Amino acid sequence: MAVVSVHADADSADQEMATTLEEVVLPQLPLGGAPCPEQRLNQDERIISLLSSGAPWGRRGQETADDQIWEHGEYESDSAGGPYPYIWGSSRIGPVTVSVMVKGAKGYSEKETDDLLYSPLIKMSQTVKEELE
Repeated sequence: MAVVSVHADADSADQEMATTLEEVVLPQLPLGGAPCPEQRLNQDERIISLLSSGAPWGRRGQETADDQIWEHGEYESDSAGGPYPYIWGSSRIGPVTVSVMVKGAKGYSEKETDDLLYSPLIKMSQTVKEELE
């Protein structure tokens, strides 16, 4: 899945990035305060062992976007089985966010799943940069 969102300004796009990261973490906090081990996508699908991280430009060697968020975990489905690799990445370039999500499947390694994310995310980011220039 790939998504491009164009916002009125960079602050609005930045708020989307912050809200996206909060949606992953905050709803999963039970009364005890520890993150839950899974996130339900729907009745049949879930992400387990989910880890999220963010890196603004210049942090952790990230120099391709104003901000980036990454999620890694494992995808399971009652109908498709699993666990399979799961990765989601989102980049903000000025007022535009681009996101790609890949749910793995039987026969795909974690590296193959990651490669399916990185190429389109890089191409989308480059296109946004060119259009904004």
